[in-house]
Amino acid sequence: MLGRAEEGIPILRAGLDKYAASGQRSSLESFSIMLAEALGQSGSVDAALAVLDVAANADIGEEFDRAYGLRVRAELLAADAAAPANVAAVYDAALAAARRIGARSLALRAATSYARWLHAQGRRHQASARLAAIYAEFTQGLETIVLREARGVLEALGNSAGPELSAAELGTTGASRAPAARPS
Repeated sequence: MLGRAEEGIPILRAGLDKYAASGQRSSLESFSIMLAEALGQSGSVDAALAVLDVAANADIGEEFDRAYGLRVRAELLAADAAAPANVAAVYDAALAAARRIGARSLALRAATSYARWLHAQGRRHQASARLAAIYAEFTQGLETIVLREARGVLEALGNSAGPELSAAELGTTGASRAPAARPS
């Protein structure tokens, strides 16, 4: 359903309902986050945030899911033009959760999204510094999608004369991208 969020939402909801009814809980938060991403992509940010609230309050996930959900929450808040301090705090929490469990890929995805948002706030140098610090931790897998995306954002930030980077140079924010597979 990549890029077809509106078609995927009813399928995700039905699958999530059936999964929850089965009594399984191990991936319930992760599936809820996927639904929230699809809702955000379709423009239903309030509904997406409500799904994340329910999942987070149910305490049904793992720390992995918390890091993933916090990144998605930050992207949704950013797309909804929430107070910059709130968006930054949620991105910082996503990075902290990913680091707590040693999930460098999750940290990189959060940092890449955070860098895009910081740049949109006119904070290009801070965006570049935050992302570069995490990107530098990687010595293998440099051609994976997550690392190529981060490298592209870094290159766009480093080659820019100012805050006029285009959406094509930076990529799109997570809230408007197609749903990604669960990162590892």
